[in-house]
Amino acid sequence: MEPSSPYAPVKFTKVYLPQIRLLAKNREPTLSYHATFQMIDRGISLKNVQDVLKSSTNQVLEIQPPCPIPGRCHKDERILIFDPQYNMPLIVVCSIIFKDSIPTIHLVTAELVDNNIWTNSGLDDPALVRISGKEAH
Repeated sequence: MEPSSPYAPVKFTKVYLPQIRLLAKNREPTLSYHATFQMIDRGISLKNVQDVLKSSTNQVLEIQPPCPIPGRCHKDERILIFDPQYNMPLIVVCSIIFKDSIPTIHLVTAELVDNNIWTNSGLDDPALVRISGKEAH
């Protein structure tokens, strides 16, 4: 994976999912302050997050580009990962950063699937798709 800027974020595509899984198996993610408190509030453990990130059945729901909108600003690309076979309906929101020249998964937040925002794709696979016009919180 190549950094997309000197700061460190990686320009992510779905083909990198196997590398994300490997990275999750070999390095503990860093957690944002927001992620820590959201996980406590939602009853989500670090083990839950790591299980989803390491899973061979996880899927990329979305790749969100950096967002300059005030109040929703984030400078890194975000990856939403979901495992339809995991025993908890959990979406992991993360980015890949380079910390001391080493790629690291940075956990932005973890949230339970909100059925007002996400629905099954209706296809043969159990993927989720965003309901048009809805945005996660």
